[in-house]
Parts: sequence; structure tokens; C-alpha cells
Amino acid sequence: MNSGIGFNPIRIDKGEKYSLAIGSDGEVLKISNGDSQVHDIAYPFSGASSCGAIISGRWVGS
Repeated sequence: MNSGIGFNPIRIDKGEKYSLAIGSDGEVLKISNGDSQVHDIAYPFSGASSCGAIISGRWVGS
């Protein structure tokens, strides 16, 4: 586990205003670009998301 963020990230989906760290157990962590503000960890999936992209300020993934 990455002690800095609290879970093992498997990828990072990058956008203009924020990026999302995606975890191996379905975790999603929003990180604002520029100021490095980290938001709360969310668990929208029961397992890892297989793909995703930030388009027009919204994340689309599965």
C-alpha cells in the first residue's frame, strides 16, 4: 500500500483541472492540479476500473 495516499494506485487519469488516482480495489482519489489539493477517497466500484478518461471536466470510466 502507498502510505502517502492510502491505497495501491494502478493508474492515473489526467485532466486539465484535476487528476484521478485509480486503485486496485476500486478506490478513486481526486487530486486538483496546480495546488495539489487531495480530496477524500471514494469507492464507486467493487473492483478496479478497467479504463477511464477525463473529458470536458467529467470522468468517464468502466
